[in-house]
Amino acid sequence: LTFADGETSKTVNVTILNDTEIDPGESFTFVISNAQGGATLGTTTSTTVNIVDDEQPGTLAFSQATASVNEDDGTLTITVVRTGGSDGAVTVNYATSNGSATAGDDYTANSGTLTFADGETSKDIELQIIDDISIESNETLTVTLSSPSGGASLGTPAVMTVTIIEDDVPGTLAFSAGTASISEDGGSVNLVVSRTSGNDGIV
Repeated sequence: LTFADGETSKTVNVTILNDTEIDPGESFTFVISNAQGGATLGTTTSTTVNIVDDEQPGTLAFSQATASVNEDDGTLTITVVRTGGSDGAVTVNYATSNGSATAGDDYTANSGTLTFADGETSKDIELQIIDDISIESNETLTVTLSSPSGGASLGTPAVMTVTIIEDDVPGTLAFSAGTASISEDGGSVNLVVSRTSGNDGIV
């Protein structure tokens, strides 16, 4: 840089290259040295320039924290969404795990990797639900996201709880009438017990 007589400032223009890579942020340092003509160097002889990446790979999370499915529905579709940016291809792993529901008995274990293409903002996971004949209460399992790549991060919720709603209802037992009458010489009386609000299984 050459300062003319009476000149008090000079501008240095540095060209920044806009690449398409997903970077965590980069920087470089510019240094002035070797002052001549009787000038001396001041305190600040270097400056750091931080380049803020404009590619945003986004945050990955489930669209909701909980979901429920009837046991006889057969399948449940779970959606993973990508927010806060969709630049570049990113991936995230997923896996089911037992709660009170058991893989192989109540649902089919499922794990794998979701791949989001550049610009893609949602992907689906399909769970297979097993409709057994056992009389049991509602049961739960969890699905967990992990290990995002491509610069993406995990958002919230990264764990979803799925409730399997029992569809086998054994019912309620009661007499059909609160009173009965029979003649003393009638010999016997038939009392009817009714099963209502479900008739699944042997009770």
